[in-house]
Amino acid sequence: MVARVAIGCALLLAVIACSSEPDVSDGINWQGPTMGTQWHITIGARSESIVTNASAALRQQVETELTRINGLMSTWDPDSELSRFNKLRSTDPIILHADTLTVLEQALRVAEATDGAYDVTRGAVFDLWGFGADDAPQVAPSTHALSDALSRGGWRSIRIDDSAVSKALADLTIDLSSLAKGFAVDQLGELLEDNGVEHYVVNIGGEIRARGERSENTAWRIGIERPDTTVETGLVLRDASLATSGSYRNVRLIDGERVPHLIDGRTGMPVSHNLVAVTVLHDTTLQADAWATAFMVIGGDATQHMLKENELAVQLTYLDEPDDSSVPDRASFSVWHSALWKRYTTLSEN
Repeated sequence: MVARVAIGCALLLAVIACSSEPDVSDGINWQGPTMGTQWHITIGARSESIVTNASAALRQQVETELTRINGLMSTWDPDSELSRFNKLRSTDPIILHADTLTVLEQALRVAEATDGAYDVTRGAVFDLWGFGADDAPQVAPSTHALSDALSRGGWRSIRIDDSAVSKALADLTIDLSSLAKGFAVDQLGELLEDNGVEHYVVNIGGEIRARGERSENTAWRIGIERPDTTVETGLVLRDASLATSGSYRNVRLIDGERVPHLIDGRTGMPVSHNLVAVTVLHDTTLQADAWATAFMVIGGDATQHMLKENELAVQLTYLDEPDDSSVPDRASFSVWHSALWKRYTTLSEN
């Protein structure tokens, strides 16, 4: 099914839980910084009494869990487990935490399914294009530099044996940023449920897990946000997770052209198709997060072909009028939904 919409120039299809400015009618709301973005938790009315009786302690558990996950998988914290692994110039097996292995194994499954288009070992390539920690370049990397960077990574160079990870290339690095937020959302959801909270939304940077109801007989409504923060449309999410990936916000100007942060791991080149946003619904936010990024990399045609054999709930948004340098002020878009999409959601015109 394809629907046409007109959206402002900075579209990412960001998602919001209930509203971008929750008020007391939305239940209990917590938020704070994490992973270079913000975390938000909204507790549904039917679980308010549980949380009210242990609010400070439960919030502290949330913040402690986020700190723990950052300590495992952050690439910006030089002392995180993953940063220490990346610094090792060795092919010897290294014991990693079970949570790090869970996320890495998911990344490798998606890498295999996309023939390496999605690849969490391409840090050297990302650095060349200016999406790493170093200063951003103003010109495209040379063919030689790109070939060298590609030779220092590759998902097939990682081996997992029980709790140990080894790499065939001593200077290979791993970056789990494209799915660590999804994992953290799931962990916070499980933490809430372990404390008896059945009605909630957890949101980290647009990766969302919704469970139960907002209030009695009122489901959680997730909006698709325009750049002016108005809601383009909405959907009702019932016991599912959601992740969105897009190509507009994280860009670099290289050789006078906008270059998105999405890099094809097979070629080392930024994506250049007219797919501008992907939203994936899944039982787990970890998988939704990984697949949303992967589909953005491989593009709409390859995604639709893959979905013929893999049942996933997916929304693809295409730019109908591609422009070599920017998106028109009032661009025209087409939206496509997979067959499974409506099993998870009810689209709303309000």
